[in-house]
Amino acid sequence: MADTYDRDKPFQFCKLDIKDGFWRMVVSYEDAWNFCYILPAADGTMKDIDDAEIVVPHALQMGWCESPPFFCASSETARDVIEQLVINPIEMPARKFESRLRSDQPIIESKPENTKNVIEDFVDDFIGEITEAHLTHLSRCMLHGIHSVFPPIKATQHGGGDAISEQKIDKGEGRWDYVKEILGWNFDGKNFTIQLPSDKCDKIVERLKKVKKFKRKIPRKVVEKIEGSLQHATFGIPRGSGLFSLVQMAMQGGKQ
Repeated sequence: MADTYDRDKPFQFCKLDIKDGFWRMVVSYEDAWNFCYILPAADGTMKDIDDAEIVVPHALQMGWCESPPFFCASSETARDVIEQLVINPIEMPARKFESRLRSDQPIIESKPENTKNVIEDFVDDFIGEITEAHLTHLSRCMLHGIHSVFPPIKATQHGGGDAISEQKIDKGEGRWDYVKEILGWNFDGKNFTIQLPSDKCDKIVERLKKVKKFKRKIPRKVVEKIEGSLQHATFGIPRGSGLFSLVQMAMQGGKQ
């Protein structure tokens, strides 16, 4: 928004979320054995080790350090597909959910070459940002690109629901709008601003007030929570990260 500031060309935003993303990633037979776990007994007891049932899941599991980059390699690939479809338009049929992404705002569809758009993804979130109003084209590209890597039910024949979270679409996250919460920030495409949601500001103030109760020492966990919240807030403050030198030095000590 900063690089293309033009009050006559406001931005609209759309966010699509992958449902149960890790569980949609199939791992090889050899790698699946790294995820083994013992299934608890139905009655809560296990009389003999031979009675144990071992589960060998063939889907990516949470908690493993290699799982996020493995998943993100796929989501980045989907983002690249979307970008190529935007740059090199091809004839595509209407996609599922497409009508539900339409903006509530009155719009006039413009030509793709007259727009400025950005497509990004963060883990399982796909974020669209566009000026002007060629929303049908970009919506179709996003839906087609995601389904090219995370196939819909029609292709997989499984019962886990569509790869794109319909629940999030029902909440309005997928609908194009001038104001949208993205990665913990409220983006305003008309005023070209970002702002922390009020509930996040309230939590920061509440945590800072709790610090006053400690007279000499502050538990490390309390400092870590405050530091994490303030670090996120400094994204909207130029050079704000430089204010954390003393906090980082303090956390290099012991538990308190």
